[in-house]
Amino acid sequence: MFLPDPEEVSTGSSAGTEMAGVIVEFSDSGPKRRAFAVVVLDDGQKVIIPVEKLKPVNPSYHER
Repeated sequence: MFLPDPEEVSTGSSAGTEMAGVIVEFSDSGPKRRAFAVVVLDDGQKVIIPVEKLKPVNPSYHER
């Protein structure tokens, strides 16, 4: 999987901005499994987010 270069990623968001997307992959970090998530945002961009920073937006959506 290839992700965009930092210059290609939208700079319209900051560290405190909440965004919505779908987790498509997990990545390990040495001995720590599933430390990062590859997320496809609603605008189609792919970003890597530390798993501990993720939170479900609408948990009941997937329970249907």
